[in-house]
Amino acid sequence: LLGAKFDASTPYQDGSLYIPNTALRLAIDLRKACNWWQRKPVYLDTYHITQIPEGIEVRHFKDSADTDIFVIDNWNQLSGTSFIFEEKSFDIPDDKLSIIIDSIPTIPVPVQQHARINFKVFPNPAKDYFTVVFPEKVSVARLSVLDILGHKIREHLLENGTSFTIPADRLSAGIYFLKLEVRNKNTAMQKIIVNK
Repeated sequence: LLGAKFDASTPYQDGSLYIPNTALRLAIDLRKACNWWQRKPVYLDTYHITQIPEGIEVRHFKDSADTDIFVIDNWNQLSGTSFIFEEKSFDIPDDKLSIIIDSIPTIPVPVQQHARINFKVFPNPAKDYFTVVFPEKVSVARLSVLDILGHKIREHLLENGTSFTIPADRLSAGIYFLKLEVRNKNTAMQKIIVNK
């Protein structure tokens, strides 16, 4: 399961057959959040991964769409770490167990070129809310929340400001993408993780 050998550990706490241990529960929740089995992942071990920090395990998978997926064990919750995959650096989340999917939904790019809008999101991971911050005031912008497959879940109209707080209380735990559309500027996208 996620490339880890859970049969080497006790599958349940206190001898109960109904309460999964922490590792198994995290793996199941993450697997559901990213549609693990629908992706049909193939386990590739540490294929082409370098500079893995000591005390952290990173495993490589490819799904049926040829997307690279990384499953990361960081049980000591080391922060500020990263690994390299094919000359690209990936930040390692502080979470005990995490899944990184190296793709974002395709964004249509206008034929004409405009200044690109930048924005930041915090906290990330988020729980009850997240804040979107712009380097300059925007008059009107549309922020869409997309699931891992690129389906729109929610949409917010942002008007006259440099920062906007968005509730995350109705979002399930998982990985989402924030798609921002501002008139006369290219669409921009950021990934956000929601924890519950």
